[in-house]
Amino acid sequence: MVLAATEAVDPSSEVLMAKVEALQRLTTPVPTARGFDAASQTSGLRVFHMQSGGDAEIEGRAEVMPAWTAFFQFADHPEQDLWVDGKHRRVAPLARGEVQFFDMRQEHVARLDAPVDTLTLTLPVALVEELSREAGRRPPATLRCPEAWSQSDPVLQAMAPLLAAACADPTADQLYLDHLGLAAAVHLLARYGEQGPSAIVRGGLSAWQERRAREMIRDQLDGDLSVARMAAECGLSTAHFARAFRRSTGATPHGWLQASRIERAKHLLERTPLSLAEAALQCGFADQSHFSRVFKAVTGATPARWRRERAPGPLRGAVED
Repeated sequence: MVLAATEAVDPSSEVLMAKVEALQRLTTPVPTARGFDAASQTSGLRVFHMQSGGDAEIEGRAEVMPAWTAFFQFADHPEQDLWVDGKHRRVAPLARGEVQFFDMRQEHVARLDAPVDTLTLTLPVALVEELSREAGRRPPATLRCPEAWSQSDPVLQAMAPLLAAACADPTADQLYLDHLGLAAAVHLLARYGEQGPSAIVRGGLSAWQERRAREMIRDQLDGDLSVARMAAECGLSTAHFARAFRRSTGATPHGWLQASRIERAKHLLERTPLSLAEAALQCGFADQSHFSRVFKAVTGATPARWRRERAPGPLRGAVED
C-alpha cells in the first residue's frame, strides 16, 4: 500500500468541493466540511468532518462506489428518512459516540432535517483487502455493527477528536496523518469486519532498511515525507514497514521524525545565532509556537531557556522570550 500526500483542505477550495461531491453529493450545501486523504492514491482512506446547522432540510445522495463508510456521531441525531437502492426506511435515532456503516456499493439517499456533526471514514474495498492480507486474514464480506443498526465505540470516541482536528489543521504533519488514518482503518477492520484468524508477524527492519529509513528522516526534517515513500525505499508494503520500523527502533516513523527535529534544534540553538523562528523553520516546525510547544514537551524547557542554560556566552544574546 502506498500512502498519498495527506491533505488538510480549505472548505472554500475547488478541491474540497470535488471531494465532498465524490463522498456525499448534496442538493443543499453543508456549511462546514473539511477532510484529508490518508492511504494509497488508488485505495485510500478518506476522512471528513461534516457539520450543518439544521436550519433547512438537506438531502444527501452518496456516490455509489466499492467502499464502506463509517459514520461517527459527535452529537445525538434524531430518526431520519433513508432510501437504500430506492427502498425507503425510517431509521432509528443515533446517540453521541455511536458509529454506523453504509455499504457504498448501494445507492443511499438521506433526508436530514436536524443539525449534523458527523465524522465519516470511507474505506475502499481495495484498502480493506490489502490491510486484511497484511494482517494474515481473509478480507471480510462486509463491515457492519454485529448486532444493531449502530453501536457505541469507545476506541473511535477517543480517536474521533484527533481525526476531526486533523481535518481542520492545514499544518498537520503528513506522517502524523498517515499513521492516524491507518490506525483508524485497522481498528474499524478488526472490530467490524468478518475475518479469519490473524497470522503472527515477527521481525523488524534489516540493517540496510533501518539505515535507509533513518537517512530519509534525517534528510527531510521539513516533514515532506510519507510512510509510503519510506516503505517503497525499503521494498515493503506500508503496513509491514510501519510495524517493522517500530519493532526495530521502538518508535513510529513520526515519533522518530519529531525526536530528530528536537536533536537538530538543540544543535542550532547551542551552536548558531539563528532566531527561534529561523530554527523552527529549519527543523520543519510549522512556526515558532509549534516549535516551542514540542520542544518543551520533550525537554521540559522552552527553547529560549534551554539556550540560556547551555549556549556559549556570545550566543546567549540570540535568546528570545
